[in-house]
Order: sequence, then structure tokens, then C-alpha cells
Amino acid sequence: MIPQFSICIPAYRNPVTLEACLRTVLDQPGDDFEIVVSDDQGPPGIRTLVERLAQPDRIRYLRTPQRLGLRGNFEHCVTHSRGRYITILGDDDGLCRNALEVARTLLASTQPEVFFWFPHIYWWPDALLPHKRWMVYVHAHAKTARLIDPREYVDRFFDDPRNVWLFERLPSIYNGFVCRALLERIKHRTGSYFCDEVADVSSGIVNGIMATSAALVERPLSIRGLSASSSGVAFRSKQAGRRVSDDFLQGMRTPLCAPELGESSALAVHLASVRLRAARQFAELADKAIRVPDVVHGILGELNEDPARYDELVADAQQLVTRYGLAGSEFVVPPRFSGEHAKLVGVEALEDGWVFIAFDGEPLGIGDIHQAALFIDSLLR
Repeated sequence: MIPQFSICIPAYRNPVTLEACLRTVLDQPGDDFEIVVSDDQGPPGIRTLVERLAQPDRIRYLRTPQRLGLRGNFEHCVTHSRGRYITILGDDDGLCRNALEVARTLLASTQPEVFFWFPHIYWWPDALLPHKRWMVYVHAHAKTARLIDPREYVDRFFDDPRNVWLFERLPSIYNGFVCRALLERIKHRTGSYFCDEVADVSSGIVNGIMATSAALVERPLSIRGLSASSSGVAFRSKQAGRRVSDDFLQGMRTPLCAPELGESSALAVHLASVRLRAARQFAELADKAIRVPDVVHGILGELNEDPARYDELVADAQQLVTRYGLAGSEFVVPPRFSGEHAKLVGVEALEDGWVFIAFDGEPLGIGDIHQAALFIDSLLR
């Protein structure tokens, strides 16, 4: 029997976070889904864990023949899935309680090629940024969904590059379900579903330009977990994240940073590089240009995330200013932050009308992604 949903989990390093991730999926009611764990030559504990938790016809364990890296393992996991709708969870992420019930309701009324959401966020106790540890960010919205034009979200990502967090608003398989027909259509055109080393962002771009229909689910169905193994955070923490970021770079087939922008650990450079590569690969994006001044502003906005990166990022920004003959007076270099970042809790309204609530999970005893899922469910029920 073909399952309705495939929950694909590319695993590599951490059986502890993977166990909590799997528990959020095993909590889902129903028997119309499969869990596919693709072990990219990780420690023996990954297989042992899956065998311990395995339920008949529910968890499928795969081990890659050799180390594939993040993009390759994503592709391996999706390729071996069987469901009609496919999503990816990192091995430190989780599904919200009753996420698949919401998905079934949506599919009963409409059949979008992709439906997606803006995830809740949970920072694990071992997260690389100390002031973020234990934090839970809850997007508090009604249980509604609406049909949207997915291309709109791609255009916003390209046209407003100063807002680097717009990549979280893309219709990605990493925060959405993609129907198999769309996935196969993309693979037929490009040779593989994941078209870039920054696999989550690139999937959101290609879904957005190739999907014929899409829906935005206004209450998240997943929780983005950020642990010590999170590669995206590792680049933002020079010393603590070096092992993870170096490991990520070694697993890549192509350079992370576009040559025009130079090597950098800045998120702004990584996202601009994805934009450049996508604009060259897809005719639908040929008119999209990258504004180097916006990239410089983005680098400067990251200066005080990690004091150890401050001088390095200033040099990266100056290199671009010099290479492209930009007016240095246009850019203000923020002074080095010498204090400690505080945990910020409370309610925040975003510019686009979305609201999230920030909690410190430590006094609440929220020590893993499964506990975060239970807490969010009790809060929003």
C-alpha cells in the first residue's frame, strides 16, 4: 500500500536528537505514513536507535553506501521514499502534535502540489549560541490554510535581500509537503530534486517556480530544531561551530560561496550565492539581479552574533566594497558588542502581520524537541 505521507529524516551525527525527533513522528495518529531514516555513515547508535523504536511497516532504515554530505543524503532519503506527499525533518527537528491530521484535512478539501508553513523554532540546550539555548519560538496563528501563488514568495526572497530571513518563507520541502508529481517533474528537468548545496533554500525556490498550486498553512506543522549539530548555526559561531561547519564543507560537491562574492561565513553571502546560482540555472529567474551593496549590509548586520567573527566579517565586507568600487561611506560598521546577549522573551509582532511568542524553556523543563512539541500543543490547543 502506498502511504499518503513520507517523513524523510536524513541523519548523520546525533542519535540523542534523532530519538526525540522520531518520537514526535511516532506520536502522530493514523497508519497512512512512513518514516524514512537515511543514515549517512553515522555512528552505530543511529541504527540501534531505529531498531529499538521501529514499528512494523512504519520506520524504514537506510544507510548510504558512502558519505554523501547533506545535499546527497537529502536526495538519497527522498529518492527512497514512497509516499504521495513528502517532507524532510532534520534529525534535531520535530513534527507538531496532530500535524498529519491537519494535513489530511487540507488534502480533503484541496490537492495542492505543495503546502507549507513557517515553522516554530526550538533551540536545544546544547545549541551553539548560548543566549538562544532552551528558547522556544511559537508562531501563534489559527488552524487555517489558504491557496497562494508560490512564485510570490520566491520573488520576495529575491527582491528584498536585506531581509535575510525571507528564506524561511519559501515553500521548501524542509517546512512543507511536496507531492510526488512535482518532485518527479523537477527531477526530470534538473536531474535531481535538490539543485544546490543549501538544500532547504534551493528546494523552496524550485518548488515556488514549478508548482502549479500551493497552500500556506498558517499554523506550523513542524518545529525547526537548532542543536549543536545544526550546520546553519555552525557558520555563525566561529569557534564552537568549526567542527560542524568544516564537516559540512567537506561533504559538498560545489563551493558554498559564489566566486563573485568571495569566501565568507556570513549568512548573507550564502543566501546571495544561492540566488546567483538559481538565477543562472532557471530561465524563470533570469531577470533577477543580486545587489552587492545589500550583501554588504547583510554581512554588517551579522557582526555581533559572535565576537570571534567580528574582524573576519568586517574584512569580508571591505573586500566586496573594494572589489566592486562601492562608496564606503554608504556602510556603517556597528561597534563591537562587548557584553552578553540576553534571552528575550515575550510577544513580538512581525512586519508582515505574523505574531510569535518567545519562551525560555529551561525553567519549563523543555529539554528536547519532543517536549517542545508537547508544550506547543498545550499552549495552542
